[in-house]
Amino acid sequence: MIAPPRIALPARSGSSRTLGSHDSAVVLLLVSIMMLVLALTKEKLLPAYFFTDSKVIQSFIIAGANLTPGDSFQSTAAVFRFLGAERDSIALPLLTWIVVAGSMVGSIWGGRTSEIRLREILLFSMLSLMATIYMSTLSKDILVLGLLIIRKIARWMFGRAGTYLWCIIMAAYAYYFRGYWFLILAVYPFLIFVLSKIRRMWLMGLVVIGAIFVVTIVLYLKFGITADSFRNAVNEIRIDKGDVNARTMITPFMPGGGFLLGFINVCLTFATFIIPFPLLLKVSPYYWIIFLVIVSTQFAFWRKLRGDLHSNLFGKQTLDTSSLIIAVLIVQSFFEPDYGSYVRHLSPFYGLIFECILNRTNKT
Repeated sequence: MIAPPRIALPARSGSSRTLGSHDSAVVLLLVSIMMLVLALTKEKLLPAYFFTDSKVIQSFIIAGANLTPGDSFQSTAAVFRFLGAERDSIALPLLTWIVVAGSMVGSIWGGRTSEIRLREILLFSMLSLMATIYMSTLSKDILVLGLLIIRKIARWMFGRAGTYLWCIIMAAYAYYFRGYWFLILAVYPFLIFVLSKIRRMWLMGLVVIGAIFVVTIVLYLKFGITADSFRNAVNEIRIDKGDVNARTMITPFMPGGGFLLGFINVCLTFATFIIPFPLLLKVSPYYWIIFLVIVSTQFAFWRKLRGDLHSNLFGKQTLDTSSLIIAVLIVQSFFEPDYGSYVRHLSPFYGLIFECILNRTNKT
């Protein structure tokens, strides 16, 4: 078995000392055990609204759900029904924990580095625990994680052709589960091409704004809606129903309607996905912790991206993975109704994000 990266600990002299491979492996094992304990006890520790989706999926399973185009709950329930999964079964959190823990721990080896810093292992631990909360149950997001694992296998077996094959699979997923994945699949190859050409971070910013503008035009011409109209419509319904999850909903930063204001609001939403300052306004340590995790993760990811752009040493796999993550963030900025949904829907990508952060070889 390949030894894990050694964990570097800060020393008083300003340098660092590293744990041995055995001790580093023990740390990863402890994180995995923490994930397992959380997977088995999460519903006793966390508020009920964390598991609303899993209860809805279970109700569809009981009703005999079938794959239904455009219905994510029906189609997700159909998959779990086919697998024989039950919400109250002890097997469900155990099996999903294996998938989630395997994905997160695997990202460390995927980073292909010999040393991992203390702040990185702390970030890894927080992302792993959050991924466990969101995906160790009946979840739409655990299916996305499974598809991302298929992507990794396809790339390993077929190289770039594996990416194209995976995109075909995801087109089927978009048809039955989440239609916005068609937009992600359109933005994704565009970003692969652009990231291979540009060398400055400010150009990357213009590319993101340009991609948002193009998607805004597509939504306006194809469906006759403004960029943020879907989010606003969903949130208006949630407010009317008194939905407790509306506490972190994303409201328009610039009130009013129209093509231009919708575009600007989506751009600002994308910015808050990197620095979610509205969470700081919530008088809650929980939201402050989520703020710190998001900012730490996004800062590390974009800093690594800036270094890759400047050095012109993008490896093919890192290029593909970074492009996919940014494509997801761009499309999320149109549709996510609240920051809780944003964090949950991003959870299948935590391992990929961490892998990009950790990759210091730029050869993969």
